[in-house]
Amino acid sequence: MAIEHRTYPWANRWSGGSLRLKQFFNLSFGYTETHKKVSVATTNAILTATATVVAGRTLNDQNATITQPDVPRCLTITTGGTTADIAAGNVVITGTNVEGKTISEAFVMANDLAGSVTGVVAFKYVTSIVFPAADGVAATIAVGTASKLGINHRLIPGKSSVIVLSDADIDGTNPVQQAQPTVVIDSKSVELNNVIPATTPNGTTFLTMAYWYHNITIDTIDDEPEYGTSTSTSTSTSMSTSISTSTSISTSSTSSSTSSTSVSTSSTSTSTTTLP
Repeated sequence: MAIEHRTYPWANRWSGGSLRLKQFFNLSFGYTETHKKVSVATTNAILTATATVVAGRTLNDQNATITQPDVPRCLTITTGGTTADIAAGNVVITGTNVEGKTISEAFVMANDLAGSVTGVVAFKYVTSIVFPAADGVAATIAVGTASKLGINHRLIPGKSSVIVLSDADIDGTNPVQQAQPTVVIDSKSVELNNVIPATTPNGTTFLTMAYWYHNITIDTIDDEPEYGTSTSTSTSTSMSTSISTSTSISTSSTSSSTSSTSVSTSSTSTSTTTLP
């Protein structure tokens, strides 16, 4: 059984109301299933340590040096070598999100930066990596993966709950509910919604990230903007990203849905991440 990454409509929706207000409560349920066992986060999973260049350099997906993420996930930048050769500037990664839309993230690097920077944008595919101009050629920059995993839907801040189920078998014969994950939520850009499982991915299990949100209002929430024809541009920083802890529900349920293919106009999302 093959599972492919794509943007799914919400799996189930329930609505309710009262005698006077016919409908004012909505509950939406969705999920993201990984198509392979999620590998451990690695500092050079996307690009092995590559020497800086005084004039800067650009690598693209036509180069054999770029390896694609195993699942949609946030990326990292790690410097090495003679870090005195690192000049202030941005490492800019461009690629696509789970909807196939073009996204990019700028990793801000200070002078002589030593260490790692973790991003906030979940990449499904990496198209290019741009190094800034350097003070010398003895430093290196590697691009890796983080344990922050992308999901296929936009969640609603303050109203969403998330659980993570892991299973060694792709058919889900022995699912185990993990402890509460760390969840980052953004209602506008799907690539800014990510989940850090309580059990660190180590390449031994498939993951199902299930989530739901409630909406008590007479107005609707546009949580499927990818099905429209309009384009959008979003800008975010690590300071503005909202983090919430959701409550887990132990009662298990099974739902089925029919997947449909979405068509959307490409847009560009830009994020800036700075090392604390």
